[in-house]
Amino acid sequence: MHRLLAGPVGAQHPASGVLDLDGAVNAVLGKGTPAAKAELRDQLSQQGFVVGAGLSWTAADGSRSSTLLMRFSAETGAGNTADRLAGDLRNAHPDTVFTDPGDLSTGAVSSTPDEHGNACVVLIAPHGDAVVLVSYFTPTPDKAAAVSLLHRQLQGLPTPGLPW
Repeated sequence: MHRLLAGPVGAQHPASGVLDLDGAVNAVLGKGTPAAKAELRDQLSQQGFVVGAGLSWTAADGSRSSTLLMRFSAETGAGNTADRLAGDLRNAHPDTVFTDPGDLSTGAVSSTPDEHGNACVVLIAPHGDAVVLVSYFTPTPDKAAAVSLLHRQLQGLPTPGLPW
């Protein structure tokens, strides 16, 4: 099983734009091993991965955020993928995992600084046939800001079951 964000949580900063399967794998695993990337590629493919989209930015205060949206051919694929990625987060960061039953999200906090000296909060949530993964980097972990960012991303998606 691959280790989602096994280093500092969310150490990757994916490129912005449309992502194919390999781009989505790289956005999730960053500098992961070739074997971990191959395993995730197979899992996403089996779950019906259709397309991904990434958006990353840095604010004037130095905080950084990246959002990965992955769309699947069916809600079951998105749900299974979100569950798997959430399980990886729980395994990598058991002491800081939190959940929100309202939006079905799972998150984790890492105070281990990244290459820029920032801590990170990562959240994963299914939304119909999509999965949203948000990473929010700040000098001190800011769970409330990360949750707010996730909610804004989820609100921007169509109601599950309706066409995009």
